[in-house]
Amino acid sequence: MSSKKRLFWVGAILLVLVAATVAVLLWPQTPTPTPGVDKTVQLHNFTEAEVTSVTVTRPDATLSFYKVQDGQWNIEGRDPAEVDAAYVFETVNGAAVLTAIEKLADSVDNPADYGFLTPAATVSVHGAEGTLSTLVFGNKTLDQSAYYTQLAGKPEVYLVATLVVKPFLYTPTQYLKKDIFDTSLAEVSAIAVKHPNHGEFRIVRTADPKDEMTLGSWAMTAPYPKETRPQETEDWIQSILSITGEDLIENTLNAPEYGLLTPDVTVTVTTKLGRTEKILMSTEKSALYKVGRDRIYLLPATAKEFLNTAPFSLLEPFLTKVDITTLSSFAWDGHTISLGDRYVLNGKEISSDAFKKAYLELMMVTIMAPAQEADSVALAKPPVFEYTFTAQNGTKTQVSLYEINPQTYLAKINGRTDYRVDAYKVQTAKNALNALLEE
Repeated sequence: MSSKKRLFWVGAILLVLVAATVAVLLWPQTPTPTPGVDKTVQLHNFTEAEVTSVTVTRPDATLSFYKVQDGQWNIEGRDPAEVDAAYVFETVNGAAVLTAIEKLADSVDNPADYGFLTPAATVSVHGAEGTLSTLVFGNKTLDQSAYYTQLAGKPEVYLVATLVVKPFLYTPTQYLKKDIFDTSLAEVSAIAVKHPNHGEFRIVRTADPKDEMTLGSWAMTAPYPKETRPQETEDWIQSILSITGEDLIENTLNAPEYGLLTPDVTVTVTTKLGRTEKILMSTEKSALYKVGRDRIYLLPATAKEFLNTAPFSLLEPFLTKVDITTLSSFAWDGHTISLGDRYVLNGKEISSDAFKKAYLELMMVTIMAPAQEADSVALAKPPVFEYTFTAQNGTKTQVSLYEINPQTYLAKINGRTDYRVDAYKVQTAKNALNALLEE
């Protein structure tokens, strides 16, 4: 590189450094706090009882809060039933008593530099007997810790903490309730969740709790007809019913933009009285639409992840759970045991205790996972083990097991391919049953 070019680039870098230094010096600075010195300034102080109304004006909206009665507030033009009282109270209470970190200056030469000509928010507090106090919040400080603030009509500039100003910057929709479901767990009779990759899961209530200390009973009817674990099921349903949005959009014309015309997940809750609530969710956009409610909810990541997870964990872990006292007979691999006052295997009486021990091993066969499409290749070979339960009412349940690999078997119940199971536990149960043949 020539000396002229080198000098040119050195000069250019120096000019950039000088410009940056000047910009920092000209930017309104936040003073460094002096340890141990309280510089706070109370800008105004109303009790909540003294405030009659609060108006918050921002570039995008003006919100008027009015008192319904002591401790109860609403937003002008809104149905009180749809307003989130906690957000409203946070704003009103924050406006009533407002303290600055410190006074920055008695006046400033150019208010525009501090954002006072285009403020982030202007808050007017109306008190008893017509008193009025208005605060103007301009720009944030360079370190983002505070807002430059003035009392309307006065020259002094104060610093008010960002956290204090936060309630005055809520969007209009943030003040609305984000609850999605109106149904309680006790009212639910069924819930169906449709996943793009797993199909529809449908859980139905099979019995109500006997008392306040017990749980109800539940069963999965699709895609795997099977009893589910009560505590896990009720926790799962309650988690769905408790989902709330982070924010919402009051215009369902935006549905295509949020992917809700082709939702990834659909949830339908049915109550004991036959009322239904249905939601549609777009995973990519983290958006949810409740059918019949003209709003789109934006979901937190945890809710999106939860709704997009298939509820396999609700299933009872055991392949079969059949009470031996309900059976008239049990058969496996061509052998039959008649059950009653005596236990007769292939025409020969055997010890009831010995059979019950072997039967318990069979009940311990556990599900590893739902069957996969690729597992169907195992059906090309004969089953490695088959057994049939015959209930006293004549109903038969047949289980056939096929080898996927030495560790995993594919289970078919009444001809339906359902689960992957632990091959070791199957063989343990089979060996225990075959041992009865040697008695």
